[in-house]
Amino acid sequence: MESNQFYIEEEIDFNDIPLESISKEETGEITQQFAEITDNDLVNAPVKIDVGKEWEIKFPKRIKEESKSKKIKYTFFDALLNTTFHSKRDRCFILAHNYLKEDPPERNDFIKYLNVYNEGGIKLKEKYFKYDLETLKKYYEKAAEKKKDGDLYNPFNIKAYRNYVFYMVLKLQGEYVDSDDELFKVTSKDNREYNPATKIPSILRGFLPIDIKEYDIKRAFPTFIDMELGTNHRHTIYEILNKKIFAQLLNANSSKPNDNYYYNCIENLEKVYGGRAYYVLTKERFLEKGKAFRDFTKYEKNFIEQFIKENNVFNYVRIHDALILDQSQTISTTTFGLIEFGEKKITIPEKNPNTLKTFYFMDDDGNFKTTPVLVRDCLINEGIKRISTPDDQMLLILDNNNVMDPFNYKTDLLIKLKEEINELKEDCIKIENLIAFEYKNCIMKALPLIKPHKLIFYQDTEYTFGLPFKNGLFILDKDGTITNQKYNDQKGFFRKHIIQSKEFKYTEEAGDFEQFIKNVAGENEKAFMTMIGYSVHSYKDPARSPCVLLTDEGADDINRDGGRGKTVIIVAFAQLLTHLKKGGLEFDPNYTHVFADLEKGTRLYVIDDVPAGFNYEALYTNILGDINCQRKGTKAETIEFSETPKFIITSNWLIPYSSASTSTNRRFVEYKLKKHYNDKYTPMDEFGKRFFLDWDADEFNRFYSFIYRCVRLFFSDGLVTPFYDKELDTFLVKFRNDAVLAEFERILKPLLKKMKTFTVTDFYREYNHFENPFKNEKWFHQNNIRNLIDIWLKHNYNVSNYKYWNYSKSSKAWVYNDGNVSVKSIIDNERDMDAILAKFTHNN
Repeated sequence: MESNQFYIEEEIDFNDIPLESISKEETGEITQQFAEITDNDLVNAPVKIDVGKEWEIKFPKRIKEESKSKKIKYTFFDALLNTTFHSKRDRCFILAHNYLKEDPPERNDFIKYLNVYNEGGIKLKEKYFKYDLETLKKYYEKAAEKKKDGDLYNPFNIKAYRNYVFYMVLKLQGEYVDSDDELFKVTSKDNREYNPATKIPSILRGFLPIDIKEYDIKRAFPTFIDMELGTNHRHTIYEILNKKIFAQLLNANSSKPNDNYYYNCIENLEKVYGGRAYYVLTKERFLEKGKAFRDFTKYEKNFIEQFIKENNVFNYVRIHDALILDQSQTISTTTFGLIEFGEKKITIPEKNPNTLKTFYFMDDDGNFKTTPVLVRDCLINEGIKRISTPDDQMLLILDNNNVMDPFNYKTDLLIKLKEEINELKEDCIKIENLIAFEYKNCIMKALPLIKPHKLIFYQDTEYTFGLPFKNGLFILDKDGTITNQKYNDQKGFFRKHIIQSKEFKYTEEAGDFEQFIKNVAGENEKAFMTMIGYSVHSYKDPARSPCVLLTDEGADDINRDGGRGKTVIIVAFAQLLTHLKKGGLEFDPNYTHVFADLEKGTRLYVIDDVPAGFNYEALYTNILGDINCQRKGTKAETIEFSETPKFIITSNWLIPYSSASTSTNRRFVEYKLKKHYNDKYTPMDEFGKRFFLDWDADEFNRFYSFIYRCVRLFFSDGLVTPFYDKELDTFLVKFRNDAVLAEFERILKPLLKKMKTFTVTDFYREYNHFENPFKNEKWFHQNNIRNLIDIWLKHNYNVSNYKYWNYSKSSKAWVYNDGNVSVKSIIDNERDMDAILAKFTHNN
């Protein structure tokens, strides 16, 4: 036992392993069942007496008698306090008793975890296991193997461990007497002693109230063989033969001396000892069960006795080929010829620094308790965070990878704590009762102890862009590099979103969505890519953060010819960002509570399928300013511009444009989808699968990677806006009604033919004539006539002489000027003519 590591089994030796068949892969053709080791029954004998419990019953009776106490009810506690009558042996028992009371074996993690696993096949939470998890997993594996054979594997017997503690303290403190052998069931057989220390696994040996160390014979049996043969293989034997295989070969046994099984064993031993293998596994050792074990343990016993004598050791415990001593014991001689004793300090296994504490503990009386601080720490470890709110209300969230998931503590807190109970079944019930009783007095008091966090949502910077995936926050920087960054290094939360359940790996391979964009964008592919990059980038530039308009190329504002793929783009954004979607008829910008359901952290606000005549100007303030969210029944909340979502509007109708309205034009950018898809030819028809619903992980990676490339292009080229003939769109919007157009032209065309100038009043006078049947329709009025005439003239610019008509702001009239005379002379001439006509009319 040279290593300082802890093992599930002791060093491989005869007493440690029930010998099994050696597989062909390990030893060639050996298939015969090995004999069981002769002393296994002694090692695994059931422990019936709990020495400590027996002493606890007798101790107060004896102290009462010796002290001649008159107290009627003389308790164990009374006996502890009466130190005058405590012997040295009593103090040993008290030392062991107090240690076991402070650290009860049923609370020992190794014992508890394996007991629960054996009881119901349930593995307790690894995050609460105090020691090396790999060691625990080996115990689980061993127990699982035994279960397959219908056996139970549990080396952690609580009585055996308790007896071990009392036994070790008595032995090493020099208070052990010969009669204690019967008390602790100590026996000897075949040169070995079997005591409480041999009945527990080595992992528990350091759990003692005194410090101990161990001296054991290095490579004991190989060294004994070297002594017999005069060889020198002890240092290299385990490089050739596995320790377990070597022990099995030495213990091989059969009643048939000429069996091939014997020669197979010899053949394997020859790998180390060559022709002298017959002297290692002699015929006598092979034919007589356990003879090799007995032969070698004679050497073992002899050298241990030499070690004890040479070092003048009095208080010790023997464990097979090793001795356990008090840490203070001085040892000077460790070598006896070929035999070397190695020293090892035995301690409690090193604790895992990442182990978490449970929210409860067991007091000295064996009752489970909790405190507000323990509850607080447990909730924090489980990702519960408290958010500061303006109204001073308790707001808890369940945080995972910086994802903000509101936690309903009034209804779910006890269930959350119940999930963190990590005990045997009967103890689970006790703790459930505990948290129910302590709900108001203790548990609710823990919540204000949680340090509050300011609710700040993650925000892209001007030249960084990030998406929160399951395997990390992938950030694109201004150089175009994508890096995976840890969530706890980022400032801000993310709202819960499907993307957080996806894993991402960048690829240059084009996917379905990229091809879809090529199809609907045509020659404007680059512009569409920058639009996508702009839309998903959460940074808001105060100078330019326009609303994106998705419309249909070739729309005539009469027939709704949708199905181009606008919804696919919106759903694509929904795969990436938190968004809020409102129908065009549902969204009323004049409604006080229109933004009542908008929350911080929402990155896109979609107004879908807006109707003809939608009031785009009503969104001016919301697009480039703060948004006031008037919640029903509560105080309004203002979301600052930098945290407001970007707006996207979709429509099957034409959107008008005014070259004079720069405030409108800088707030909206339009992207028209080509007529690649329609109601008879959909993306499903082209790609053979539903976007997003039928995609596998690879297709999603291609989609996400394309998004990063879109943002990269947006960073380098800005928001590219396609050029469209918006004058035509505006004309079609204003004159979508044929009757309106016919009436408008009935009035305007005569004005253009008969006069050199005319005004809004001239047009309105004719429209409002008492005999005009359309005057009551109110199509034209003083506020819209000028704009309509300008739109009509621009649309008909190349028709006849209409291009010579221009509006004069000084005279507030349209003037016909082909360039031959000045505008002023035309106006003056028209005024003179008006005066003559007026005089002529008056005289007549």
